[in-house]
Amino acid sequence: MNDDIRGFKIIKKGTKKSVRKLIGWLGLTLGWFLWLLEIILTTIDGNTVVNARPSISDYYHAGGIIRIIFMATLIFIGIVLILYKGHKGKRDDLTSIIGGIASITVAVFPTSPQYATPDQSGIIHYISAVIFLGAMGVMLLFNFSQSSYPIRNKIFKVLGILVIFFLVLIALDTAILKSNLTYWFENFAVTAFALGWFLKGSDFLKPK
Repeated sequence: MNDDIRGFKIIKKGTKKSVRKLIGWLGLTLGWFLWLLEIILTTIDGNTVVNARPSISDYYHAGGIIRIIFMATLIFIGIVLILYKGHKGKRDDLTSIIGGIASITVAVFPTSPQYATPDQSGIIHYISAVIFLGAMGVMLLFNFSQSSYPIRNKIFKVLGILVIFFLVLIALDTAILKSNLTYWFENFAVTAFALGWFLKGSDFLKPK
């Protein structure tokens, strides 16, 4: 069996698919769900906040249940990626492990508050976030796209290119553009990553 969870022998094919789909759902949780949750919670408190925060990472500073979900999601994704075993041996395993460690690091070292001068934690957070998204883009481009299904492979490659594309936009927006669109660039990148895992965990476009 070439595609197990490292250290845990997965017998049933459906279990592997469920794990991949779960990662997809967790990826969507990082962006869209946290935004909607803050809208709901602030509406209940009578002080509705509709606008998204400057970045996904800024939801750490929302505190309470939102912070807990943000950190737990990243840590869980990180653990699964560290345990995940790819198709192509050590190279793919290394990419997954690096992405997993980066995901956990993003959770443990929070971003600097908005308008504050980036501190050591914020710098580590930013670098780790770049590594995480970069690793996810590489997995889609060079790991998931190595299946026996050409159409699925093309979709994986397109999603991988989108992750890298939005990662570049994030870097440009942070360093030069200052357009306050970082949240949306991050969200689209994470959504592409999540859709890749959904597809990996499904039989969509697999000939019967």
